[in-house]
Amino acid sequence: ASGKVIVMESILDLSDSDESLYGDDGPFVNEDIQALRQAWINEQCSPEILIYKSNVVADVLEIMRHQESIIDEEKSNPESQFLRSICQIELERVKYLLQCYLRIRLKKVCTLRELSNFID
Repeated sequence: ASGKVIVMESILDLSDSDESLYGDDGPFVNEDIQALRQAWINEQCSPEILIYKSNVVADVLEIMRHQESIIDEEKSNPESQFLRSICQIELERVKYLLQCYLRIRLKKVCTLRELSNFID
């Protein structure tokens, strides 16, 4: 099965050469992952809770589901084992980034709730 695997900052094609990683302007960069990273940094640096980036989170979740399905499809191909490993590591990095973003937001919500209970 030939398919593209979207990773943290690039796109890997398990069936093609390294040419699929680069366009005319250099390496392909996934804008949704960059947007999630920026949302995480902003949320981490802001003392108040920011607007939830639901569209970014939904897009990243879709990317992760797509990547997992392609990794599963390529399990039977021994030639792609190394690239599958790299893609799996990148998938774990995206999961970690998403978890960090959501964890920071949850911590702020809990803190706000505690403060509102204290004031009341």
